[in-house]
Amino acid sequence: MPLLKATTLAKWEQKVRPIVTRLPSPLATSIYSFGRTHFLKKLHKDVPIVKFVPPENLSRTLWGLEFRSPIMNAAGIYKNGECYDVCIAQGAGGFLGGTTTALPRKGNKKGIIRWPFAPFPRSKAAANWLGLPNKGHKAVAKTVATFKKTPGVPVGWSLMGAPELEGEEKLQKLVEGLKAFEAAGVDFLEINESCPNTEEGKPQESGMAERLTYISENFLDARNRSLPV
Repeated sequence: MPLLKATTLAKWEQKVRPIVTRLPSPLATSIYSFGRTHFLKKLHKDVPIVKFVPPENLSRTLWGLEFRSPIMNAAGIYKNGECYDVCIAQGAGGFLGGTTTALPRKGNKKGIIRWPFAPFPRSKAAANWLGLPNKGHKAVAKTVATFKKTPGVPVGWSLMGAPELEGEEKLQKLVEGLKAFEAAGVDFLEINESCPNTEEGKPQESGMAERLTYISENFLDARNRSLPV
């Protein structure tokens, strides 16, 4: 039997969702959590043979960067730098990787379910509780440094302070990550301030103004080039 492509799996998902979501919630979540992981593995290898190049009138300029179209992925899908070539072939106007953290993370597990993912029965939306699984800032930055970038498709990266760390150590490691991705050649950076979905169960602590001041003094003021954050 030939292996199903990611696009084929996505089409089948639309047909089976109404059926699977009638099952008991733990079973439906287990099926979809496994299915999501399987789908992403397929997607990583599913580079379109015919590449789509967006019309020039779709290009946009933001922060001095040219995006060949206004459509791109959000952070959270390609946490370790996967699928840059896939996104380019699909016609994306940019690529946003991550979120990564200072320390590698395996992500969340609920019972026997790794990276819980639950579909909403009456829509195409879903909710997840992944827990920021990633290989860590420095390891992933090395991967990003190998990207053969395409003009008009800026590469951005999303970073967050490690949930396991606190205080100044957490900020120091975050700044180290920002510097690592700057050196890797990314075109813009995103600081994730809104992700409490970790097993530690704690969102970012209060004190955003103090955090941003630290980042400004220890990274923004020391940037080696124009790098939007």
